[in-house]
Amino acid sequence: MTGVNNVISGGLAWARPQVRAGATLYVLITGYLVLTGRLDRNVLAGRIIRIVAVAALLTSAGTFNTVVRDLFLETIPTSIGSALTGASTTSAPAAQFDAIWNATMRAAAGVLAEATGWTQIGERVAIRLLMAATFIPLVVIFLIWIVCRVVMGMVIALGPFLIGLWLFDATRPFVQRWVGKLVSLTLVQVCTAVLLRLLVEGFTTYLRSVQNNMGAGLDEKIASFLQVAGWYWCGLLLMAGLTTVAYSIGGGLATSFAPVTAGAAHYATAAAGGAGRAGKALAAGAYRMVWR
Repeated sequence: MTGVNNVISGGLAWARPQVRAGATLYVLITGYLVLTGRLDRNVLAGRIIRIVAVAALLTSAGTFNTVVRDLFLETIPTSIGSALTGASTTSAPAAQFDAIWNATMRAAAGVLAEATGWTQIGERVAIRLLMAATFIPLVVIFLIWIVCRVVMGMVIALGPFLIGLWLFDATRPFVQRWVGKLVSLTLVQVCTAVLLRLLVEGFTTYLRSVQNNMGAGLDEKIASFLQVAGWYWCGLLLMAGLTTVAYSIGGGLATSFAPVTAGAAHYATAAAGGAGRAGKALAAGAYRMVWR
């Protein structure tokens, strides 16, 4: 986030003279409208609050970092994630990824250590394939999270260049769309935190089943590890769907995982079509509610 902080500092330094010029023009226009009776005096208080808020955000790096950067990057995802997972504190997602990765590696190494004979080459190949099938979804989920964090930092860094547009009605939609992107990316972070919690609990359940059955044969342990791989792939599909839904809530464009959910919706619609017109109408209505 060092680069984001540098961009924010540079943007605020650039925005200060622009804010002074825009505020001066804003005050002159507002005063003229009030004096000529074209603006109701009751609206004047709202305009004053608006210009004070914009000036406070763009003239103080501390205020901007507290109200915008820290709020969307740390405070909201951590608070909502803690509330949804029922934990008093929420570990950093990066630390959770490391914990899941290390625990999965230890479990895979334990299963692989059971297949050391010359006659167990097939089992070793199967275990290696299961390891790949287990680690691929973890890597993809991590990439989704890290890309979301980077994009969030880039969107926040655009704040000093966009917030000043909130003063005027003609340019206000730009700021509204910017806030919508922040909300979308924040929801993606919350979904990631909740999903990681579910992955940890599911992995712990399957790992305990393996540990409680230490006398089981190699086939039983491979089957348990296969359950872990299946659980991670379910997590990846959930992450893809939740990412698309969360991003669409904030009014953003569809993510790169849109084809996945679009294909699922297509098959669901086709299956419903076989059940009759009522099923087709229901599936089409659900599709429109998600993608409109």
